[in-house]
Amino acid sequence: ARNTAALALTVDSASHVAFYNCTFFGFQDTVLIKRGAIAYFKSCWIEGSVDFIWGYGTAFFDGCAIASNTPGTITAHNRDSPSAAGAFVFNSCNVISVVASGYGFTSVQQADDAKRVYLGRPYSQYARVVYMFCTLGAHINPAGWEVWSNSDPRSSDILFGEYENVGTGASGTRASFATALTSTTVQPFGLETLFGGDVSWIDTSAISFHAFIKI
Repeated sequence: ARNTAALALTVDSASHVAFYNCTFFGFQDTVLIKRGAIAYFKSCWIEGSVDFIWGYGTAFFDGCAIASNTPGTITAHNRDSPSAAGAFVFNSCNVISVVASGYGFTSVQQADDAKRVYLGRPYSQYARVVYMFCTLGAHINPAGWEVWSNSDPRSSDILFGEYENVGTGASGTRASFATALTSTTVQPFGLETLFGGDVSWIDTSAISFHAFIKI
């Protein structure tokens, strides 16, 4: 339901799971990646409004459509400590705005070029989210990223990174806590490195060229 949290997908802890050409519709909290989970998404449609990709684990979104259907934040990531595993990485994704399109949705509001959508906000002060080689639409606020709240920013030790993104939403003065990654600092977020060297459980024929980063 609109304006409420309603999960379309939960990836449980300690699981390795891959999704190919799947669609996930929602508003708030569409996809949850639990602590310890490792997930790969290929050519999926993920739609929502507020914190609609969230959680504590590790997820790699490869060539997906990340669709905002109202103003809000795309991600809310949480790690317990600076050394804890976990990150959300978006590679070669199309970050777009849409009119809500799930079954039974009647919203006519769209997260359009009002620039009121943010790439993410920190669910904890150790959050890690990276967008690389993505196309970012005009609905993305020039700051790119948002604090958790004005009274509780949680921005001291986060890594909110971007690398080689294009599109109207890729330009602008980013928030002071955002990081412009380099060809060196982006390497830990390549698919194989992020997943600890084991990608045997993924259909490698589906993996995008830039997923391994080493360029």
